Amino acid sequence: MASNLEWNLIKEMRILPRHGCFSVEFVYEIKIQSLKLDKTQALSIDHGLDNWLTCVDTFDHSFIVDGQHLKSKNQWYNKRIAALKENQPQGFWSKRLARITQKRDCFAGSQPDARCC
Repeated sequence: MASNLEWNLIKEMRILPRHGCFSVEFVYEIKIQSLKLDKTQALSIDHGLDNWLTCVDTFDHSFIVDGQHLKSKNQWYNKRIAALKENQPQGFWSKRLARITQKRDCFAGSQPDARCC
C-alpha cells in the first residue's frame, strides 16, 4: 500500500472493478477550512465543442482551451467501438473493448475536467 496515506483519517475504502482490473478509492473526512474570498475576482468559463473551454476573468485576461484533439480522439473511439460491436448481441463486451475504453479514459483523464482510471 501507499506510504503517503493517513490511515487513521480514512473513513471508507472502495474497491471498484474497472476495465478488467480493480481500482481502490480512499474516502477521507476533512475539516472544512474557512476561506477569505475576494468576491470582486471571478473567472467565467464557457464549455463549448470546438473551443472546449473559453475563459475570461475580471481582469480582462482571457484564454481558450482547444478541444479539437480531444474531440478527434473521442470520434475515433466511437467509430472503433461501433465497428467492434457490429453484428453482436445487445450488451456485448470484450477484453478488446475494455482495453480501448481504458485507453480513451486515461487519455481524457489527462485533460481538465476528466478522470483517469
